Formats: sequence, C-alpha cells, structure tokens
Amino acid sequence: MVLSGQAMNTLRLFRTSFLLPALLLAACSSDSGNAPAPEPLDLVAAEAPFALGSLDAEFYEGVSYGPFGENLFDIYLPASDERTPLLIYIHGGGFTGGSRDTTNHEDRVLSYLAEGVAYASIDYRLLQDFDDEGVIKPLTDSARCLQFIRYHAAQLNVDPNNIILMGGSAGAGTSLWIAFRDEMADPGNEDPVLRQSTRVTAAIAIETQGTYDIGKWSTVVFEEYNLDLLELADALGLSQRLLDFYGISDIEDFDSTEILEYRARVDMLDLMDIEDPPFFAANRFEPDEPPLTVGIAFHHANHALVLHEQAEVIGLENVSYMPVLGIEDPSGEDDIEFALRHFGF
Repeated sequence: MVLSGQAMNTLRLFRTSFLLPALLLAACSSDSGNAPAPEPLDLVAAEAPFALGSLDAEFYEGVSYGPFGENLFDIYLPASDERTPLLIYIHGGGFTGGSRDTTNHEDRVLSYLAEGVAYASIDYRLLQDFDDEGVIKPLTDSARCLQFIRYHAAQLNVDPNNIILMGGSAGAGTSLWIAFRDEMADPGNEDPVLRQSTRVTAAIAIETQGTYDIGKWSTVVFEEYNLDLLELADALGLSQRLLDFYGISDIEDFDSTEILEYRARVDMLDLMDIEDPPFFAANRFEPDEPPLTVGIAFHHANHALVLHEQAEVIGLENVSYMPVLGIEDPSGEDDIEFALRHFGF
C-alpha cells in the first residue's frame, strides 16, 4: 500500500508524539538493565534546617530506604536539567550514637549545592548493649541506602554512576568499607534494591579507623606501642562494646573461626585493592601518643597512616593528611576539592 503525503505526515506525527516518549520512558525506567521502573517515592519537599539562600534546591526529609525505623535519609536536590552527582554523608558516633541531622553541615551542604551536587545524609541501625549482630548491621544498612538511592536515581535526578561516600569517624570507616568491598550487588535477589551496584566514584574519610578487624589494632595500627588489645579495651571501659562489635557474648569467641571470618569481612584495610576507587583520608586532631584514651584510640593518626601506606604499596590513588606524623598531601587539596575533581568538575 502506498501512503499519501498527508498520511505519511500523520504517521510521522504519531511516531514522534507517542512512540518516542514511550521509548524514552522505557529507557529511563531503570538504571539496571531491563528491570521494571521502581514504584515512585512519595516525596514532599520540606523546609531545610538552614536557609538555602538563592540556591535553587529542594530538601526532602526522612525518606525510608529499608525495613527498619532507623533506615532513613535526608536529601538536598539541586534543580538541574541533567542528572546531578551525589555526595552521601554517613554520620559518626562509634556506631552507638549520632544522626543524619545536617544542622552542623551547613557550609558543606551549601558548597556542594552551589556546584550542582546533590547531598544526602543517612541514619542506620546502631549497636545495642548485648548486640547479637554486630557492626555488620550498620555497615550493610549504609550500603543498602546507597543501593536504594541508586535504584531511585531517575526520580531523584541523580547520576547513579557518579556517587561519592563521605563520613566522619564510624561513618568514615563505613565509607571506606563500602568503597573497598568487592561489588555487593546480588542480581538474583528478590529485592530489586539489593540488585543495585555498591561501587562508588570515591570515598572521603575524616578521623577514620583503619580497620574494623579490631584485632589488628594491636598488631598493625598500634604495633609500635606493644599493647594488649583486651587489656586496653578493659582499661578504657570498652570490653562490652568490643563484644557488641562482633555480636558475641564471651571474649573467648573473639578468636573463634566464625569471628575470625567476621573480622575479615569488615577489615577494609585488607579488602583494599587496586580496583577500588580513590580515597581521601585525614586524621588531623589526635596527638602522636599511645592510644590510652577513647578519642586517641579511635582517631589516632596511625589509622589513616596504615590506609595510606597500603594504598601506596598497591598504587591506589589517595590524598592523605596526618600532620602530626608529617604526612600532608603535596597537592594541598581539601576534601571538597577532592570530591569535585572526582565528580568531574
């Protein structure tokens, strides 16, 4: 059949007005292959905890990313015609406290928004007294939040392939653990969130720990001080927290086969390899002294030092600062400059 000119124009109009949008919708429906589009999030903009000034951005509070009440994140989304990079901040607090509240992050949030970068801050389940799961619980919560945001990247208008993790203290270690773990996506999982990638563009660790195999704190991190870990934990009043960290009830289990395997799973120092993303580490505030207080034990410059030394051995890019040890990256780059460079600005 030969179509008239008018009929051809009508067919072209149909293809343009119906088929092309349908194809675009199908292409944008998921960031993971041919998976169906996720159910839209019920997002209602809230008042930000501080003035955003002239910045064109929306704030969304308390978005649920998992089945537990603590699985919540807040997110600032800058207006953009293109997908935006995203920084995810993971709070500190020794896995026993802290929150996603960004009230004290105003300067950092505004700096990223001004560059067109979205900013999320997350909560996760904390360790409890006599915890039976241990640190893997908050670690995997944080990984799930990354996957959840990636799953909903289209609606949030963020670039799922340009995400940087940042944290302080426990959040710093969590950021590094996610960054250095091999891909945790489970393609066959019934939960579509857990099918998403956990790989990130970079990680930023402020006042970090070097490993969550705490047994290595005496043999690797603080080797020169010749400390007995269990005696140190007892002296610092942290014996129960050490048990809770691995979900055990008896210190005799600390070196059991099961807990040695657990310790290996959370040992971001040993997990680091050349395939991992670059990282920024800065432990600036604690003196170069034996770790005989909780603050020094958790934030000693040696934690960042062992990460830096491992990265140098394997050739992994890192920007590291431990001024008390005389180590300062020659670039002088701060954490925001590092992030923007790796975001591609």
